[in-house]
Amino acid sequence: MSIRIEQFDAATDTERLRNCYDIVAACSRADAPGLPVRALPFYRNRWTTGFGGLRRQTWLGADAAGQSVGCYLLILPDQENLTRAYCELVVAPAWRRLGAGRTLLEHCASQARLAGRLRLVSEAIEGAPGSSFAAVVGAKSGIAEVLRRLDIDAELPSRLATLRTAARPLADGYSFVTWIGASPADTLDDQALLSTAMADAPRDEGVDPETWDTERMTELERVCLSTGQQFYSVAARHEASGRLVAITRVSVESGTPGWGFQMDTAVLPAHRGHRLGLLVKAEMLELLASHEPGVRHILTGNAARTITWLPSTSSLGSPSSAYSGAGNSTWRPNASWCGRGDRLDLVMLIERFDPKADASKLRACFDMTEAGWPVDRPGEPGWAYDSFAGKWARGFDPAPQQAFLATDESGVPVGCYLLTFPDRENLTIANCIMVVDPARRREGIGTVIIAHCGEQARRAGRSRLISYAREGTPGAVFAAALGARPGIEEVDRVLEVDAALAARIPDLRAIAERHATGYSLVSWIGSTPDEYVDDVVRVNNAIADAPRDEGVEPTAWDVERLRHAEQTAAEYGITSYAVAARHDGTGRLAALTEVVTEAETPDWGFQQITAVLAEHRGHRLGLLVKVAMLDLLTERDPNVRHIQTGNAGANEYMIAINEQLGFTVLAVHRGWELDLADQS
Repeated sequence: MSIRIEQFDAATDTERLRNCYDIVAACSRADAPGLPVRALPFYRNRWTTGFGGLRRQTWLGADAAGQSVGCYLLILPDQENLTRAYCELVVAPAWRRLGAGRTLLEHCASQARLAGRLRLVSEAIEGAPGSSFAAVVGAKSGIAEVLRRLDIDAELPSRLATLRTAARPLADGYSFVTWIGASPADTLDDQALLSTAMADAPRDEGVDPETWDTERMTELERVCLSTGQQFYSVAARHEASGRLVAITRVSVESGTPGWGFQMDTAVLPAHRGHRLGLLVKAEMLELLASHEPGVRHILTGNAARTITWLPSTSSLGSPSSAYSGAGNSTWRPNASWCGRGDRLDLVMLIERFDPKADASKLRACFDMTEAGWPVDRPGEPGWAYDSFAGKWARGFDPAPQQAFLATDESGVPVGCYLLTFPDRENLTIANCIMVVDPARRREGIGTVIIAHCGEQARRAGRSRLISYAREGTPGAVFAAALGARPGIEEVDRVLEVDAALAARIPDLRAIAERHATGYSLVSWIGSTPDEYVDDVVRVNNAIADAPRDEGVEPTAWDVERLRHAEQTAAEYGITSYAVAARHDGTGRLAALTEVVTEAETPDWGFQQITAVLAEHRGHRLGLLVKVAMLDLLTERDPNVRHIQTGNAGANEYMIAINEQLGFTVLAVHRGWELDLADQS
């Protein structure tokens, strides 16, 4: 198509500026639904003098009839990044896919070359037409920017009070100052230093950080205030030196009612670790409540790898999405585009999915788990698909779960994770099962996925993230490299169901029966009979005194929880065998053991619980029910040739029983805990 592209002066040509704004606003509504459309005064300043005093050119494209079809703003940095030009290019939605974008881009690139620039940088909205267009023209993607919205609602004050109470003791020796509008002159030097302190924040490869001084700070404020924006600033002052060492700023625009826009938040390196970032943000919310009660949402953005600020923002309760680029973004509450480790030339989509409804994504997660099994769990029986699906789609506990699949820029699955939020005990913990395709390991994928997982856990109010890994495997090495804290040793053992075992059983049965006078055995297959359900719950709770990781509470069993686990097993092809010892005097169950089998691994049995009520211990009931279980399996499921069990390494009583039966050590694994609060 034929397009006439003309430069215009945005400061004087109000008609063409308005044409450009109408295109920008239409694109914002189409490409970023749910986000505010910035007002005309904001764009007038951005397209005229700008917010950094940088040289800029404005161009408008029109067809032969004079109809505006697109425009671009070309920014030419003059203090740093002198080989780069920045372009904000938009095509009216009705004119897309007609060649207008390519024509405008070629024109923009020629202007950048004329200005002596070697690189042209533009932002793209992930999942919107701009992202596809950038990929088609061969653009190289940068790191992701995470845009978050904080809703100022009735629950926020209570969250603020809790956060302040926790953070204040760490900020002894600091006080807070606030101002509205232009900055006091005696703060400008400190503010310039704080803005320069953000030089250590993640940025695209080869991009220089901005250098700030009082002149640049003053010009930025002058330009913004002249457009009707109002500045709100909160700073932390170090009382010993009298200097400002942390700051946060929010702007409010009359043309965008209900919204506040986070400008920056910075803490000097020497003063980090005192929760000053969180505290100045909390003070800011109080300031806005007093002076701008109409503000109901605050928009903020961080690089996806800015570990320091993400937890602080999430603590306040901000939902998030992630985008490539530094500003314009589409709203995708269930997906994140992330830079892949140090590989800034590639991106990765991490998207939440419903395992019940999306069989293809669930299968992709299983395939990666199965492919990694020989490395992650060598010598152990594979995880049957039905059991895997039961865990991911429904769970064996009614606690809430979230499943995420990560794909590369070509849509190929590279990793996944399942996040579980205990809702009856361990309310500060989130449990994670994370997998990276073995063919794509050591590319930084795991680091990005675990960061995404940690963010989801923090958003759910969790401060601890726990995952399990076998000793000596890549998972354990990865956990240690992340700084995770190892838990207690858990030892997996295997029993060979063979002729030698059959020869040992009579003597073991005789030993157990001599000590178990006054007890009889009952057994069942499948769900617990109603007559025993209360006793089974009681026996399940008896393992509360078993060794566990520090700070982890025992599972509190009830009938609902038991039936949920049994129903999941039944729905996903798992057969349960149970043997219990009943106290003849009371008729109540005193001990229980359970083994499950799966159709896809018919020669394996998987030991679940073995427990004895405290008041009935010392009667060899654990050995008694385990021997009876072997009899039951021999009779009802003779294909079982191996039984896998696991115990805490410190559980000497149960280990002694297992060793008597002939179990031998198969593997050692342990939980690894990341303290999410430490990363905030």
